[in-house]
Amino acid sequence: MNTFQDIKIHPYIEVNPPNDFGGAWIKGTSIRVGEVAAAFFRHRERVEKVVAQWPELSPAQVFAAIAYYFAYKAEIDQFLIDSKSIVKDENATAYPKNTTPLKKQQNHPLITSDPGYCGGSPRIVGTRTPVRSIVTYFYELHYGIKGIVNNLPYLKPTEVCAALAYYYDFKDQVDLDIYHNSEEYLMKIYPPGKYELCK
Repeated sequence: MNTFQDIKIHPYIEVNPPNDFGGAWIKGTSIRVGEVAAAFFRHRERVEKVVAQWPELSPAQVFAAIAYYFAYKAEIDQFLIDSKSIVKDENATAYPKNTTPLKKQQNHPLITSDPGYCGGSPRIVGTRTPVRSIVTYFYELHYGIKGIVNNLPYLKPTEVCAALAYYYDFKDQVDLDIYHNSEEYLMKIYPPGKYELCK
């Protein structure tokens, strides 16, 4: 069985006690991953609804929780069944806020960037799929997480969610990357008629 350390999904998630994968928390809060996952799917994958429910969470934290959920779905589902209700545990001990947070770039072990691949755009590790493609599928084409995996079957749901978590930590950068690869931008750079094909 994988351990959280093997998968290195996201430092936003805390497993405490160390082997309680089903009862994982979002670091610095008393909010369990299972609670966030249940709310996310109940709201039809609309992250803004989850953030409205827990204003202390960022969209990046929500998608990090969903990435973790897909990696440990069986354990978390069993935890939710055992707890018999999907409600916030008012008696839960909130873990102290991390006073020395990781740099945002370090928070995304499933995302990389290399000038030799995809023009240096951030992409999912081990693939040539840029983060911008996942964002486009999810927000512009309205594919759900499973829909994206069906269209890109070499990806895992965990990787899709990791890309969306990265997007919210680096939204301006990814939005600019989306624009620089848009038809509108390319038409400005290469207007029709300016460049003739070789005869």
